[in-house]
Amino acid sequence: HEKVAVLSFAELSLTGYTCGDLFSTPLLIQKTEESLASLLKHTSSEDVIFLVGLPVQTETYLLDAAAVCYKGKILGVVPKTYLSNYRGCGEARWFTSALRWSGTEVTLAGQTVPAGTDLLFKAGGLTFGVEIGSDNNAAFSPASAACLQGADVIFNLSASMAQVGAYQGICQQAAQVSVRSICGYVYTSGSWGESTTDVVLESAALIYEKGRLLAHTKRFETGAQLISAEVDVERLRHERQLNPIFCHEVAQEAVARYEIIESKQAVKAITQLARVISPTPFVPPEEELNRRCEEIFNIQVTGLAARLSNAGIKTVTVGISGGLDSPFGVC
Repeated sequence: HEKVAVLSFAELSLTGYTCGDLFSTPLLIQKTEESLASLLKHTSSEDVIFLVGLPVQTETYLLDAAAVCYKGKILGVVPKTYLSNYRGCGEARWFTSALRWSGTEVTLAGQTVPAGTDLLFKAGGLTFGVEIGSDNNAAFSPASAACLQGADVIFNLSASMAQVGAYQGICQQAAQVSVRSICGYVYTSGSWGESTTDVVLESAALIYEKGRLLAHTKRFETGAQLISAEVDVERLRHERQLNPIFCHEVAQEAVARYEIIESKQAVKAITQLARVISPTPFVPPEEELNRRCEEIFNIQVTGLAARLSNAGIKTVTVGISGGLDSPFGVC
């Protein structure tokens, strides 16, 4: 779509997540690089940044990584930090965590590019960071660190296995990250048709903005799906400025400085929004309004009851005012 600034695919999307021991074969690595080179060639004139997941071979390690690409160039590579090695996942069998890799660049598809978890990317008026799959399970995740360094949006390339109740957990976690870090959060998982193994992937794609779900794919669809949404970056930055905890200098200093990679992509003008903007943003829908009014009433009653109880008062006289003859009722 001509208005899309950044497009994200799933974890290990160039090979498929379920290659197993094939990840260790030189032929797969070679064909992956050839596929990436072909993709870069065919998108060299497209004004969109895209993220693809792939295995990246370094001198001695194999990384589960995301390549950030724009107009035929690889802007940078972000490796996965926290490998999934439980509930049927065995990523540590093939991949090395970014915690054990000390490199700062990789050579991929004939290009030597920056690599590491401490990279941020600029796309027009947007600054974004990248994490992969179970990175978002960490107590202090790559997303948290990236947002403290100025990332407006986090892209998570994932390959979640479909299990009973798992989808609700994915949605909750994505929403929580976007609320806690005051950011946009784009989650993309592999689809159902990426392999013929007994593993079923969740095929979930979600876009959140500070806890609000902007777009999502349909579950268990057999065809290709593409979702998009506008993230209000200016609103997120404003709310961060108003949040003293987020801007606390101790939190800022707890994270090493990130390298910011410019893409040279211009800001894309949006003349018509796809998202719905409420004409009464401070008035919730009727069902929510009733719930909030009841909550306000209970808060007031609880506070009054506590004061009466502490003062030992057994009876009270309640005066109600607010008519035209009252100074409080005159505007």
